[in-house]
Amino acid sequence: MLLCSQNPLYDMQAMPFPWPQSRFAKASKQYQKELVTVVHRITNESSNVAESFVRKSLGDFIGRAIRFHLRRYFNPVPLPLHSDGENLPDYSNTRSRVHELVEMKDDDGSRDTATADGSISSVVGIALQRMLQLSQLNSEILERGEDNQREEGYVASFCNRPASVRGLQERGCVIRLSEYDVEGILLDIEECHIFLAGIRARRFLHELLTWPGVSDAIVDAGGWEKIESLAHMFQKCQLSSEMPAEDHFVLLDDVGALLDIISKEAERLKSIEQICENNLRILWKKFRCGTKNKDLLKLNPCIKTFQTELKIGGTRTKFPSIVQATEWE
Repeated sequence: MLLCSQNPLYDMQAMPFPWPQSRFAKASKQYQKELVTVVHRITNESSNVAESFVRKSLGDFIGRAIRFHLRRYFNPVPLPLHSDGENLPDYSNTRSRVHELVEMKDDDGSRDTATADGSISSVVGIALQRMLQLSQLNSEILERGEDNQREEGYVASFCNRPASVRGLQERGCVIRLSEYDVEGILLDIEECHIFLAGIRARRFLHELLTWPGVSDAIVDAGGWEKIESLAHMFQKCQLSSEMPAEDHFVLLDDVGALLDIISKEAERLKSIEQICENNLRILWKKFRCGTKNKDLLKLNPCIKTFQTELKIGGTRTKFPSIVQATEWE
């Protein structure tokens, strides 16, 4: 920096490439913008500051790094893109033994892409997203004070919006649902599905990480320390505002503590899972999803929307089971 301030031309000539002065001017403007952003964040946390390119790049880097390690720990060795005759390259030392111990299975007989490819790491990422969404929604509902019932820190009452409680009938007559009614019902469906997905995601992650031999295989491959340190950095630097898509990785800040929490809350959330399933079944019947009554559908075409959301939302709550890996000869 001293040389540059004393003799900028000398510094540019000393560069490995003939960079023009405009390059340095552009860089200085970027540094200035970053400094202004940092100062604003320090002096006024509530101000709407332009996003920081450096912070966004750091968040993106951390997300990519964590995904890299998750692939190393959970996914099978990738097939070689090319080979020299029969001399296939040996990549076995780039992965842990987890893929030799477990594999995923879709219980409904379907062939999900991640399951078919054996990409356990991608399902782990989705599970973390669903777990964070559950936590955020639970906190939001508790803060709103709209829950009628709680179960040790968790909402245990769902589908309480007026239209969901009333159904299609009022005083014995079939009614036309308003846009406000439809919006409330769809929100109730969405919230149930978020809870179901989060609960099942926790079960999947616990089953995977406590499978015999998996923990030792991860330790042999380097352990959780690198991932935990990256997740801690993301959280400490508060990068969620720049990279919300990577926010779920903060759950890996302490994997041991995460597993303890999942184990302790398993039974509690199992009962909440049952409540959500029952509520969705009641909504299906209450709004006569699947009906072919043309008059009813003409009066309330939103019934088909409810039916679609109940089905599609249900697919997002499914997670594969963990089973013993197939032995190939």
